[in-house]
Amino acid sequence: AEMRSHLLGVLVEQGFISQKHAANPSRRKAYAQAQSQTESPAPEKELWVPPILGSVISATDEYQRRRRQLLRSLLCAALWPNVALKKENGGLFARNQTSLTFHPMSILGLQQAEAKEAESGDWNCPSCTFFCFGSRNECPQCWTPKPPPVPTKVRPIRHRAFVYGEKVRTVASASGSRPQTHIRDCCGISLKALFLLGHRVVPEYLAGFASVDGWVHCLAAP
Repeated sequence: AEMRSHLLGVLVEQGFISQKHAANPSRRKAYAQAQSQTESPAPEKELWVPPILGSVISATDEYQRRRRQLLRSLLCAALWPNVALKKENGGLFARNQTSLTFHPMSILGLQQAEAKEAESGDWNCPSCTFFCFGSRNECPQCWTPKPPPVPTKVRPIRHRAFVYGEKVRTVASASGSRPQTHIRDCCGISLKALFLLGHRVVPEYLAGFASVDGWVHCLAAP
């Protein structure tokens, strides 16, 4: 309830809804019931529609796609400064935090693990089920040749920026594993959303880039 109230406050602050709409629980309840009745409900005229989506209200698929994009952008405004950026090697970092990872049981954590496994090419021997690394062309247990790769539907994580609900820090174990900091309740967002709905944006005209809050830097055309 607290996060819902905070998000409604952000919607009002950013001009997406009116104070009257945010304070009317019956109207929000009617909208939630309409959304739960069908998988892809067409927007109803009596329900509030964001002005920027009014031009596509008759195209249900496009309306839903843009609605999800709008929600992702609004989450950026609601959860700032809980933002993490992806490194070139796939790791994550945040302000004053050089090493972060997705929670291993989160959707993004599982998706990242599946993508790494598919990229590594590791395989199980079809004859003896022995685990083999992707660099091996035959099983070291029974010398069965490596089978041809099987096409997978694993999609790599495409976003470079993420907002998250909270951080979770693990403790060092007796086996010697180092403590890690995980983020969970994550959602991928566009870098444009950071610049539009983030904090302080400072352009560096001579250097040719712009920064958000002094740590998110992007190249920018003069």
